[in-house]
Amino acid sequence: MTGVVEVGTVLGLISAVIAIFEAAHDVYDAASDVSGMPRKFRAAAERIPLVHHALSRAAEHIQSRQVSEDGIKSSESVLQQCKEHADKIKEIFEKALPGPHTSRIERMKKAMILKRNSNQVKESMEEVMKGLELLAQNQIFQDAETLQDIQKSLEELGSLADDDGHQQYSHSGSGDQNIVSGSGTLKKNHNSGSGHQYNAENITFAGQPAGKSAQTSM
Repeated sequence: MTGVVEVGTVLGLISAVIAIFEAAHDVYDAASDVSGMPRKFRAAAERIPLVHHALSRAAEHIQSRQVSEDGIKSSESVLQQCKEHADKIKEIFEKALPGPHTSRIERMKKAMILKRNSNQVKESMEEVMKGLELLAQNQIFQDAETLQDIQKSLEELGSLADDDGHQQYSHSGSGDQNIVSGSGTLKKNHNSGSGHQYNAENITFAGQPAGKSAQTSM
């Protein structure tokens, strides 16, 4: 019974993190001027489909009972930290990103919040990526290409300079983009620089619809 409870808790955390990032992505999609955002905000948002994909693979792996009890236990604290950082990203997106009907004065206020919180958003996404890397290394999910994408994203996020610096965020992969389609809420095409493409579909956690799974499309 204890193992069943732990599995339910871990699947619930995965579902929660996916839902939080979907809500954050909705805010990003509704923003009126994505191109004018600090590149650290854009870089964080562009990695949401990769987070979605990796966590969906983890849920599938757990549901198919391919994860040991020790692995389940170790993943709980990692996922809890991912959830905390996802909450931070969503909260900042909601406070900082202007919508299409935001007044000029409010836009000016939000511009200050954007600049002030760009490092926090990037650092929080880095922590989420580190958590995903740890899940993969502990075989909570087994996907060598996704692990490679996560590690590449960590390198790219770590190399980002401030927006007034000389470093530029760019895609260095083979040209493929992260595309989320189907019934999900992740609508825009975003390139994580990995060269792999992710498509979001429906997923069910512990018998309840929660979030969308992603399958690698090569």
